[in-house]
Amino acid sequence: MRVLIVACLVAACSASVSPPSVTLPVQAPGAIEAVHGSLIDRGRRHEIAHGVVVDIAARRVVRDLVAEHDFVQNDVVDGDLAYEQIHRYDEAHDDDVRAYRVSSGQLLWVAPQTCWSMVATSAGVFCDDAMGHVLLLRKGSGRARTVGRLGWNVSTLVRAGDRVVAVGRDVPRAAMFDAQTGAHVADLDLPARMRVGLAESGRVCGVADTLALCFDASPQILWTRSFPQRISVRMADARDMLVQTANESIALALLDGHMDAFVAGTMSTFVRAESGRLIGFVRQPPMTAFVDLDGRERWSTDAFPYANVATAIVTRDLVVIAAWNAFSAGASLEAFDHATGEARWVASVQTLPIAHSAYSNDVELRLEAGAIVMRGRESMQDYLEVFDPGSGARLLSTVRYRP
Repeated sequence: MRVLIVACLVAACSASVSPPSVTLPVQAPGAIEAVHGSLIDRGRRHEIAHGVVVDIAARRVVRDLVAEHDFVQNDVVDGDLAYEQIHRYDEAHDDDVRAYRVSSGQLLWVAPQTCWSMVATSAGVFCDDAMGHVLLLRKGSGRARTVGRLGWNVSTLVRAGDRVVAVGRDVPRAAMFDAQTGAHVADLDLPARMRVGLAESGRVCGVADTLALCFDASPQILWTRSFPQRISVRMADARDMLVQTANESIALALLDGHMDAFVAGTMSTFVRAESGRLIGFVRQPPMTAFVDLDGRERWSTDAFPYANVATAIVTRDLVVIAAWNAFSAGASLEAFDHATGEARWVASVQTLPIAHSAYSNDVELRLEAGAIVMRGRESMQDYLEVFDPGSGARLLSTVRYRP
């Protein structure tokens, strides 16, 4: 087990005046940024996974930024800058954060710091150290400054407009920091401990016990929606959050919390047309099915007998489903005719053979630069693969073992 050693690197780490703490009533929802075209394509040319920079449009690996034996814990990209949290498997076994220029691969700086979550801004990279501290590592030098001594651990660190928000792991609290200066500007009391589903258009949305809610970094709670029992959040995108009750799956609008759609049963994801229109749900595997917005099952498939999680995208007339088991290695990727459910293609997902007794597994699927991008983050491997939407042919694959 590693011992986390946190050092204050500059004199500015001295205590500062605490920002005001506020508990605010629910406010009327404000305007939300419009989403145009596909909700999936981010317009990003470069992607980074386990220290490997990939040019999605050119379908090629640009460069490997880290040594093969280094373990990349976190990575974030901000324009032409990439920040990586590295654990080195050498004699020192030290952790550090490294900044690179994506276009050239140039190493800009190395800072001896452990970050459990990171958010990049034009000022640098914010991180939490799992000891109740939020730090800002300056963009030009990597020089670290403690900007918050919270007294509680952070579960999620996200960007919300011109502020960075730290959400509590074990306490119903959120702290707001100025994204440029790092100033700790406000705290917000939440109704209960919150699991964040998404930070989008200046909003942080998720669930807290029996409530679904969104708040902003002003800070104010924009809306809440109450349920008769505890709820969970399955996934979210720029418009809706999929909330699961004991017997229903509900797409809640991030704008004001109204129900955009709801169906009986446990759904793993909702599905949007490439235009952004909500068109249905995919039922949780292994009883995988495409379910229309009115709750009727359009078609089903037995293609994923060992999976218990799925995500899906639509391209042309296809529903492309990635399915995996949250506690086992590997994933499957298959395309079906949207109208009939006929299997169109099965992709060859390249992962490592891994034996294990305890595991975690999560997959992200999206359209980017005319291709399907699949990113897998597992306990013992990390991979990024690019596929042709029409045929399922693998165009690019990069995978690394996580020791």
